[in-house]
Amino acid sequence: MRKLKIALALFLICIFMAGCSPSWTCSMCGDDFRGRAYYDVLMDREWVLCESSAREYWAPLNFRDFQVR
Repeated sequence: MRKLKIALALFLICIFMAGCSPSWTCSMCGDDFRGRAYYDVLMDREWVLCESSAREYWAPLNFRDFQVR
């Protein structure tokens, strides 16, 4: 029973943390999104890109190298 309570607590913490991801607005397409954001050439948190815009912006480079951490 104790293991079940611990597993349930960890599950709830993970659910809570997933909902705490920041909300971003893509500088290129203007869409609001949650989750992974990517830098543009300025590498500034004020100017971020969504995944589809980053893929287009950084082509042919690997856009995942420019993920906001």
